[in-house]
Amino acid sequence: MIFLNLCDHCQKKGSIIKKGLVVKPIHSSELNSRCQVDLIDMQAQADGDYKFIMVYQDHITKFVILRQLTHKRAEEVAYVLIDIFTTFGAPEIFQSDNGREFANKVIIELCSMWEELKIVHRKPRHSQSQGSVERANQDIQNILAT
Repeated sequence: MIFLNLCDHCQKKGSIIKKGLVVKPIHSSELNSRCQVDLIDMQAQADGDYKFIMVYQDHITKFVILRQLTHKRAEEVAYVLIDIFTTFGAPEIFQSDNGREFANKVIIELCSMWEELKIVHRKPRHSQSQGSVERANQDIQNILAT
């Protein structure tokens, strides 16, 4: 230990600060305080008319709600979100990517029905900002493939 403490090369090597993937982690305080939503494109393996799966995940408990969709239009997404919000309650923060189906006037009107609800859009095609729900998407696709 004395040698390691006195060795210049060892001290320089140990003082390098390592950067993680997540610079600013998301903190949630309670159930339904922040929820993430994303769509899985299943057009290659469509089940009849259903070509998309909407994944709605509570950030703190990782509880996932899945809903099938025929299209990824904002009207259909809003209809499914109303069903989820009236069953489980609306979250304080609703986080999605910046896709057209979530950054649409219909979704904004839907969210105006709940005053405490804030919409947060993340970068599209940037899976690290939606990490938790993107991981759930992978698991769901693996389970369905099996």
